[in-house]
Amino acid sequence: DINPDQIVALGHVRPNAWSVRLFEALNRRVLRMAVKVVTLDKFMAQRLQAKTDLGDRLEVIPPWPLVDQLHPEACLDNPFRWEHGLVGKRVLMYSGNLSLAHPIEPMFRAMLSFAHRPDVAFLFVGGGAAKQQLLELIERHRPENIRYLPYQPLEKLQFSLSAADVHLVTMGDPMVGIVHPCKIYGAMACARPVLLFGPRNSHLGELIERYQIGWQVDHADTAGAVGVIQQILDADQQTLAEMGRRARAAIQSSL
Repeated sequence: DINPDQIVALGHVRPNAWSVRLFEALNRRVLRMAVKVVTLDKFMAQRLQAKTDLGDRLEVIPPWPLVDQLHPEACLDNPFRWEHGLVGKRVLMYSGNLSLAHPIEPMFRAMLSFAHRPDVAFLFVGGGAAKQQLLELIERHRPENIRYLPYQPLEKLQFSLSAADVHLVTMGDPMVGIVHPCKIYGAMACARPVLLFGPRNSHLGELIERYQIGWQVDHADTAGAVGVIQQILDADQQTLAEMGRRARAAIQSSL
């Protein structure tokens, strides 16, 4: 993540605060002295270039996952599905850090439209600063098919990630070029399509569009999000599997 940009975008400090000006000056000094600067996507690169001219010292290297540790697992034979009562359901999963930088409430509102569906499961797996917000939403609305689970042990990760039919990723609009949600790579490595809640003009949006591996909706478009989730629920398994194969192939071709 790029700071103090993130803390300013979150509204925790003013852009002209003395602490922000100090850290910006330090950042520019470090960037000017660096032999090589590595960042995670082109949007981050543009932000760093705006701080100081890095020329050919700047390189973009996305954090692709270790595919040898994440193998696609068939849903029907997945022990994580059996353990958590997910067999026979269409599972949409958010797995990873619940960050204040990435809104979860718009996603949750769209899920509530399907809270009456026993054949659907929405699963949040992870933790983070926004975990309490999620738990409060679940407590307030008491949906039967929206659940929370803590971070899973590393040895179970391939099974938990593969238990999803579709993975959910969220990105706050002001965070483009500041943070880089890496959870999309785990989903792709496990051959699962992705639904992005966030701006199309972002690294995540470009991945989804370039490889045709999912869907994108804006945070403010609740009706659109409900429509996309309905498309996912109506999609046949072959369509989802083909998206997943393209996602896995994209990961393997980029290593």
